[in-house]
Amino acid sequence: MLMKKMVGVACAASLLALAACGKDEPVGEVAVVEDVAVAEAAAAPQDRPVLMAVAREATNARVEAIDHATRAVTLLPEGGEPFTLTAPEEAHNLDQIQVGDTITLEYTQSLTIEIVEAEAGAEPSAAAVVAGSRAEKGATPAGGVMGSEVTVSIVEDINLENNTFKLKMPDGEVREFTARNPANLKLAKVGDAVVVTNTETLTMALTAKAGEAPATQSQ
Repeated sequence: MLMKKMVGVACAASLLALAACGKDEPVGEVAVVEDVAVAEAAAAPQDRPVLMAVAREATNARVEAIDHATRAVTLLPEGGEPFTLTAPEEAHNLDQIQVGDTITLEYTQSLTIEIVEAEAGAEPSAAAVVAGSRAEKGATPAGGVMGSEVTVSIVEDINLENNTFKLKMPDGEVREFTARNPANLKLAKVGDAVVVTNTETLTMALTAKAGEAPATQSQ
């Protein structure tokens, strides 16, 4: 369930806190790249195999507890379990948040897997970035954080007869996988790069004060 995953991400990303940021911002929990590459490296046949997928979910969460001294905020998502965030000092609108307020949580994950021609001698690699923003002081509390990771693996072997391929991963290990779509193996060659881009976004915003009816979220 995506929302369960989103809550897990929120717990890990305490820098986001509650009143940290601006509107549609984001977060970074990294997908297990080898699992994704293994299962989905072959999409519908074309010049080069490409897979693109986007998942979104939103829910409201009630502020169950808040300690302005320690900056700890406990949220209870609809249909979920409570979790606690610690707001950083940069979350300068935290004083506006009270028990009973409603916070809207929005989570988006986008995943792209593509096979591209790599330069001779190219090596596997991985890079990640995390970014966030916050609302201006005195504005309605809102915040977001985004995390994105790009992982590049190199095709070491393609076995059309067995419908398998081997990838050299960023950790240096060579792993063998079975292609879902055998036709796509013919569109790749040894030395190509499998590029996996995983981006996750988590936003939070105060949408209703205690006693007010929260907005209905569409799934």
